[in-house]
Amino acid sequence: MERSRMIIPVIWHSQQESDLVPAWGSKIPPAFPAQSPFAAKLQQEVLDAWRVLCENEAHLLHLDAIGPECLHLQDESRIHLVLAGPMEIRQIWPLVHEVLVLPLEGGLTESWLPVDLNWTGYGEVRTSSRGTWLRRLSAAEKMDQLVRAGGCDLHLHTTASDGTDTPQELFARIKANRLSSFAVTDHDLLDSLDTMIDLVQASCRNSDDPYCPVFVPGVEISVSEGRELHILGYFPNGGHHQLNDFLTQQRQARHERNTAMVLQLQRLGYDITLPDLIDKGQGVVGRMQAALLLTERGYTRSTQEAFEHVLGFGKPGYIERPRPNLAQAVWQIRQAGGVPVLAHPAVYHWCGERAIVDEKLVKKLKDAKSKGLLGVEAFHGEASREACLEISAAARYLGLVRTCGSDDHGTNKKHTTLYHKDTHFLAGREILVVGALIRRNENRWLVLEDYPGLAAPQDSSHAHFLLARRATTGHGLGKWELPGGKVEVGENPRDALRREIREEMGLDTEVGPLAELLTHDYDGFRIILACFGVRLLEGPLQMTAHDQMIWATAHEALHLDVLAADVALFEELARQDR
Repeated sequence: MERSRMIIPVIWHSQQESDLVPAWGSKIPPAFPAQSPFAAKLQQEVLDAWRVLCENEAHLLHLDAIGPECLHLQDESRIHLVLAGPMEIRQIWPLVHEVLVLPLEGGLTESWLPVDLNWTGYGEVRTSSRGTWLRRLSAAEKMDQLVRAGGCDLHLHTTASDGTDTPQELFARIKANRLSSFAVTDHDLLDSLDTMIDLVQASCRNSDDPYCPVFVPGVEISVSEGRELHILGYFPNGGHHQLNDFLTQQRQARHERNTAMVLQLQRLGYDITLPDLIDKGQGVVGRMQAALLLTERGYTRSTQEAFEHVLGFGKPGYIERPRPNLAQAVWQIRQAGGVPVLAHPAVYHWCGERAIVDEKLVKKLKDAKSKGLLGVEAFHGEASREACLEISAAARYLGLVRTCGSDDHGTNKKHTTLYHKDTHFLAGREILVVGALIRRNENRWLVLEDYPGLAAPQDSSHAHFLLARRATTGHGLGKWELPGGKVEVGENPRDALRREIREEMGLDTEVGPLAELLTHDYDGFRIILACFGVRLLEGPLQMTAHDQMIWATAHEALHLDVLAADVALFEELARQDR
């Protein structure tokens, strides 16, 4: 997961204070109008202090101008410093994990207004006379760490929604599997979370058999985004109770949908009543309880069949219910300090289950990220291995947190089961690399006498791509490949490709949109390859990492000694070039 430094509020404190306490002078208003004299006076000081501390540029936002609900939608490729007053800081504090603290001088230190903020987990990154930069681990980073540690199951249901296990029964199974961490994510309901917290704490105190897993409070929310999608909300820092009012509204909408669904099932000839449905569940009830009734009464052979033929999206018994859209649900989770994660993308038929990542999957996840989504459930109990790897590759490329969840419902879902202590999804080495699809017809100037292989190809009916033979030691020595290389930590893939081409060929580039994304497993590590269309800007060609370059069609490339990861790419390009 690439770390986002999207929201960094600016806080002023008195140099006279012995401890770092956020405070504001009496002359500072509770909120900063973007055009206020005070804001204008400090704007340059803020940017200058950040340059000194971080040695790079930042964009200054006035919370008064954009509103707190828009903060999580800012461009994550830029660092944003948020100019806000004490009342405004309180509104956005759950979203924050980095802070720039500046000293106030002169008359602005005459009197002080302390602000009650939770500074748990913050540590100093860097300090100077211009200010202090503080940081804590974000909720998203905590989720990433849990998944990477293994023995993690972040999608579980209890009898509070559509599971068959009580919190006590579920925890007994979790303990038997010795999970290191887990989350309960009932539908639109938080009722089981406090009970689970008590169970974990009691287990930690048990001197005879101490078992102390990390428990993450969670919830699963249905949203409408052209079709029904599910969003998981995770709260490793707490704050989940702030969703109560929002979830109450969702449960009321669910009840109204259930009433309409029962009437529709009756019209279809199924003998089911609303009291039957309510009696079948112990908390939130819905389509799962209807599926159980259809199965028990012989209409379907399993709950899975009930969803596939009667209750699923687009089926005759499916009734749409009023739902928030994705952006609304994401904001509700994030403003409470949580991590919004898209549940089980494979269920939505966005995956091609091939080495080449489906364009639809990338497009859907990119759109969701633009609305504030922070993660995706890359590893799900009902998804194939191929789909999981595909989702994982798309998430890595987009910088989304990757989570894992069995979606265990007890006996209500017999084809999914709880994970165990040895379950690992992100344990191996993984490298994100970028490759340049340099087409001959877009780079006709690149014909040099010193490089005979770059002579203009005689066949112009097929696309020709620039291939280079690796001459440096290490992985790929002697292999033909696309120009490009590894994306460094915190680096944008397009910026990485520009850097790599400059280093390998001495040329500047124009990098187009993503053309293909694929994943390949080598012995001991996994490659995620992002390929972009590239136009080379004219200049002297220098080969620093390769000893030969040629133009080749995709069909011709498949007969060369290319890197194994590139085979699927050229097969796809050859298919497109037929």
